[in-house]
Amino acid sequence: MKKIAVLVAFLCCGAAAWGQEVVPIVAGVVTMDVGTKHTSFQVNVDQTITSVVFTNPTAGEVVNVIFVQNTTGGYSVTFGGNVANAPTVNTTPSSSSSVLLSYDINSNTWYGVNNGGIASPLNVQGLNNTFGVPPASPATIETITNAGGISTMNCDIADCGLTMSEQIELGTSVPLSCQGPQTITAVSGNSASFASTTCAATGGPYTSTIGQWASPVQFCNSVAPGSCTQVSLQYDGAFELLTYGSGTLRSFLVLDTDSVAALVSQNGGSFVTDINGDTCLVGDAIDEFCTHQAEVFNADGKMTRYDTQPLDAGPYSHGLNADLAELNPGLITGDYARTTLYTTNSGTNFGGQGWYEVSFQAIANANVAGATVTFEVVYADPDYGTVGSIYPVTCNMSFAGNTCNWSVPIVAASAANIQVQTLTANSPIYFFNVMLIGK
Repeated sequence: MKKIAVLVAFLCCGAAAWGQEVVPIVAGVVTMDVGTKHTSFQVNVDQTITSVVFTNPTAGEVVNVIFVQNTTGGYSVTFGGNVANAPTVNTTPSSSSSVLLSYDINSNTWYGVNNGGIASPLNVQGLNNTFGVPPASPATIETITNAGGISTMNCDIADCGLTMSEQIELGTSVPLSCQGPQTITAVSGNSASFASTTCAATGGPYTSTIGQWASPVQFCNSVAPGSCTQVSLQYDGAFELLTYGSGTLRSFLVLDTDSVAALVSQNGGSFVTDINGDTCLVGDAIDEFCTHQAEVFNADGKMTRYDTQPLDAGPYSHGLNADLAELNPGLITGDYARTTLYTTNSGTNFGGQGWYEVSFQAIANANVAGATVTFEVVYADPDYGTVGSIYPVTCNMSFAGNTCNWSVPIVAASAANIQVQTLTANSPIYFFNVMLIGK
């Protein structure tokens, strides 16, 4: 990780110090003076390049070169010389390929950060670094038809510029049902097809829509090529940082453009903030909504529930208190009718049969002679059936500001209502609040 941080810092600082230099091609040779931290170059490709030469390098230096094909295109770039693991430069007309090379002073060799380094060209330059993945195809999609579980893209070039079994991502300009990763199953004429039961589009043309389904950046250890850290940019701008051990995905970080953020371990378990801003502990799959998972904090930072989670701290307890329900009916005059505060879950998971605590508060809002209020909670006990637990002291609500507080532990059965009500005398005017805590 330190090496990655140094690389990024070096790229930023080096590029900022000099800016980008346009380098000419002389008789097929490109020569770049990389002395004095000059590390960002552009080559306008209008002829075949047979050699790329770097002069005055320093140990560990990293250089960014952008090769821009002219409108004719088709010009190959051969690095040659002391360049190993040479990057591949796109020959498509008007395309841009940005490559990174790192210098090893001991072997006097430049290594392309590619094929186990950068899987797709990047643009790394200036203070505001931009990492971009070029399209998989320059084709413009005219329409997408759907029949028999197959979606067919009709384009302005042969085969939509794609091949059988190629994996692509369709961008956000097409309908939502078409967006995301697709695998090409057939190409013919000016069309390419993939499996889908819903994707269809008639609002074209759609330009710059067929993107790569690949990782823009991958950092690997040369002595352990299967152990890598990979940066991926999805079709909708979502960012992923993935780590692999021995070729197997071990953990990943997802920062999605729909506001989901997740840290996931492949061995199970993850920490997710969902689309609503709720934060939850989930299994090995990302849940865009913490609806069916163990919610830890809501968007206001308040612990709210831990529904449906297995009990593990005793027969009726999970060992974690959570606010399961609240009742704030506002200003009340007289009795408050029996109301269901919470319905326990079925089974023995958290929020089902087990211990709960009901807390009650009443505050008089006006002077009312002889006014009183008593609080009652009605629930189903697993052993005794329906029972009522009444606040043992009648609260005096005769004077504004008088306050009563009461908490009672209960053991409630599963799949049953926990209800609350007030019983009053002389029509008190008061506020009251109720909170149910799961144990």
